[in-house]
Amino acid sequence: MLIWYPSRQRQYRVSGNVRFVESGIVKKSWQRRPRGSKYLDVLYEYTADQSTFIDSRQQLIDHISRIRQEYEIDDMEAPDKVAGVELLAEQIEVLDLNREDRIHDRQLFTRDGEEWTAQVMIP
Repeated sequence: MLIWYPSRQRQYRVSGNVRFVESGIVKKSWQRRPRGSKYLDVLYEYTADQSTFIDSRQQLIDHISRIRQEYEIDDMEAPDKVAGVELLAEQIEVLDLNREDRIHDRQLFTRDGEEWTAQVMIP
Protein backbone atom coordinates (compact mmCIF):
# COMPACT_ATOMS: atom_id res chain seq x y z
CA MET A 1 0.00 0.00 0.00
CA LEU A 2 1.35 3.39 -0.94
CA ILE A 3 0.22 6.45 1.01
CA TRP A 4 1.19 9.97 -0.03
CA TYR A 5 0.50 13.00 2.16
CA PRO A 6 1.25 16.03 -0.02
CA SER A 7 0.62 18.54 2.77
CA ARG A 8 3.34 16.85 4.84
CA GLN A 9 5.54 15.88 1.88
CA ARG A 10 5.72 12.38 3.29
CA GLN A 11 5.25 9.00 1.64
CA TYR A 12 4.66 5.64 3.30
CA ARG A 13 5.08 2.34 1.50
CA VAL A 14 3.60 -0.48 3.55
CA SER A 15 4.00 -4.14 2.63
CA GLY A 16 2.79 -7.25 4.33
CA ASN A 17 -0.05 -9.74 4.22
CA VAL A 18 -3.73 -8.99 3.83
CA ARG A 19 -6.48 -11.02 5.42
CA PHE A 20 -10.23 -10.74 5.62
CA VAL A 21 -11.70 -9.44 8.88
CA GLU A 22 -14.26 -11.64 10.65
CA SER A 23 -17.78 -10.87 9.44
CA GLY A 24 -19.01 -10.17 12.99
CA ILE A 25 -16.45 -7.39 13.42
CA VAL A 26 -17.32 -5.96 10.00
CA LYS A 27 -21.05 -6.00 10.78
CA LYS A 28 -20.48 -4.27 14.13
CA SER A 29 -18.16 -1.59 12.72
CA TRP A 30 -20.55 -0.93 9.83
CA GLN A 31 -22.91 0.73 12.30
CA ARG A 32 -20.26 3.43 12.92
CA ARG A 33 -19.75 4.21 9.23
CA PRO A 34 -20.93 7.55 7.81
CA ARG A 35 -24.38 7.46 6.25
CA GLY A 36 -23.07 8.21 2.76
CA SER A 37 -20.86 5.11 2.90
CA LYS A 38 -23.78 3.02 4.11
CA TYR A 39 -25.92 4.20 1.20
CA LEU A 40 -23.19 3.10 -1.20
CA ASP A 41 -22.97 -0.32 0.48
CA VAL A 42 -26.73 -0.75 0.01
CA LEU A 43 -26.35 0.32 -3.62
CA TYR A 44 -23.64 -2.33 -4.16
CA GLU A 45 -25.83 -4.96 -2.53
CA TYR A 46 -29.10 -4.31 -4.35
CA THR A 47 -28.37 -2.27 -7.49
CA ALA A 48 -24.86 -2.72 -8.95
CA ASP A 49 -21.40 -3.80 -7.87
CA GLN A 50 -18.72 -1.26 -7.11
CA SER A 51 -16.72 -0.18 -10.22
CA THR A 52 -19.46 -1.13 -12.66
CA PHE A 53 -20.34 1.51 -15.23
CA ILE A 54 -23.35 3.78 -15.03
CA ASP A 55 -24.80 6.15 -17.62
CA SER A 56 -24.36 9.35 -15.63
CA ARG A 57 -23.64 10.84 -12.23
CA GLN A 58 -27.28 11.93 -12.10
CA GLN A 59 -28.34 8.28 -12.35
CA LEU A 60 -26.10 7.50 -9.37
CA ILE A 61 -27.63 10.38 -7.40
CA ASP A 62 -31.11 9.12 -8.30
CA HIS A 63 -30.23 5.62 -7.04
CA ILE A 64 -28.95 7.03 -3.75
CA SER A 65 -32.08 9.21 -3.39
CA ARG A 66 -34.24 6.11 -3.84
CA ILE A 67 -32.23 4.23 -1.22
CA ARG A 68 -32.61 7.13 1.22
CA GLN A 69 -36.38 6.98 0.80
CA GLU A 70 -36.72 3.18 0.94
CA TYR A 71 -34.37 2.27 3.80
CA GLU A 72 -33.97 3.34 7.41
CA ILE A 73 -30.19 3.16 7.10
CA ASP A 74 -29.41 3.67 10.81
CA ASP A 75 -31.62 0.71 11.76
CA MET A 76 -30.22 -1.64 9.10
CA GLU A 77 -27.65 -4.35 9.50
CA ALA A 78 -24.69 -4.41 7.17
CA PRO A 79 -25.48 -5.85 3.74
CA ASP A 80 -24.05 -9.30 3.02
CA LYS A 81 -21.52 -8.01 0.48
CA VAL A 82 -19.82 -5.78 3.04
CA ALA A 83 -16.37 -7.09 3.88
CA GLY A 84 -13.26 -5.82 5.57
CA VAL A 85 -9.57 -6.44 5.08
CA GLU A 86 -6.66 -5.94 7.42
CA LEU A 87 -3.11 -5.24 6.33
CA LEU A 88 -0.59 -6.95 8.60
CA ALA A 89 2.44 -4.75 8.00
CA GLU A 90 5.85 -6.38 7.81
CA GLN A 91 7.75 -3.46 6.31
CA ILE A 92 7.13 0.27 6.33
CA GLU A 93 9.28 2.56 4.25
CA VAL A 94 9.04 6.25 5.11
CA LEU A 95 10.23 9.00 2.80
CA ASP A 96 10.17 12.49 4.29
CA LEU A 97 10.71 15.23 1.70
CA ASN A 98 9.89 18.08 4.07
CA ARG A 99 13.43 18.89 5.18
CA GLU A 100 14.88 22.39 5.23
CA ASP A 101 18.28 21.13 4.12
CA ARG A 102 16.63 19.27 1.18
CA ILE A 103 18.40 16.07 2.24
CA HIS A 104 15.44 13.73 2.26
CA ASP A 105 15.00 11.36 5.19
CA ARG A 106 14.30 7.78 4.12
CA GLN A 107 13.96 4.89 6.55
CA LEU A 108 12.88 1.27 6.40
CA PHE A 109 11.15 -0.26 9.39
CA THR A 110 11.03 -4.07 9.39
CA ARG A 111 9.06 -6.26 11.76
CA ASP A 112 10.50 -9.44 13.21
CA GLY A 113 7.81 -11.01 15.37
CA GLU A 114 6.75 -8.26 17.75
CA GLU A 115 9.92 -6.19 17.34
CA TRP A 116 10.58 -3.49 14.78
CA THR A 117 14.01 -2.46 13.52
CA ALA A 118 14.85 0.74 11.69
CA GLN A 119 17.42 1.27 8.98
CA VAL A 120 18.37 4.55 7.34
CA MET A 121 18.38 4.47 3.55
CA ILE A 122 19.95 6.76 0.98
CA PRO A 123 17.06 8.63 -0.63
